[in-house]
Amino acid sequence: SKYNRDVRVIPVDFSEGQSVYDDIQAEISDLDIAILVNNVGTGIGGESYFSQVDPLRHRKVIELNCQSMIQMTHLVLPKMLEKKKGIIVNIASILCLFPVPLSTVYSSSKIFVLHFSTALQTEYKSKGIIVQCNSPGYVATQLVGLKKATWWAVDPVAYGRSSVATIGLQHHTNGCLYHVIQAFVLKLLLGQKTSINVMKVWGKIKQKWAK
Repeated sequence: SKYNRDVRVIPVDFSEGQSVYDDIQAEISDLDIAILVNNVGTGIGGESYFSQVDPLRHRKVIELNCQSMIQMTHLVLPKMLEKKKGIIVNIASILCLFPVPLSTVYSSSKIFVLHFSTALQTEYKSKGIIVQCNSPGYVATQLVGLKKATWWAVDPVAYGRSSVATIGLQHHTNGCLYHVIQAFVLKLLLGQKTSINVMKVWGKIKQKWAK
């Protein structure tokens, strides 16, 4: 291959529950995994009041955004501890920095990622394990409907390089300078009444989407 690496693809649907992790365990049991990136996730799709969302959709958000991270860490961490080295990167979101009404479960799942990562790093830092929480803003990918970088969404390749450079230096990062600035500006604009102000902003965005 171009980078002289073998790639093993394991197609799974993380919303299917425990059977998925049994399959993954069987596939990776012979591998020496140095880096785990927990990037599985989903959102609600549009912003809605909590009571207007099907509970099954909320369950899916928790299953994908939180449970998958816990389960994959369970699968990989033991061998890392045997080697006394390893890196775990958990992908959160810039929305973990404050409560987000109308996206209540999604934003709450992302603060879980941050707290999980911080606690895990404290537990295993002395054992050679690096745990990082990455809280990015928008990155220009097909997932968010963008084919190229804009003033508010960074280029994915540039973001990846910048983000990787922070591993081992920062336990919580926004990944790139532009997202650090975004986070600072958001906190500054939202002020002390963060939750109320976020709801006002999300409400205006939703009205524009509806037009």
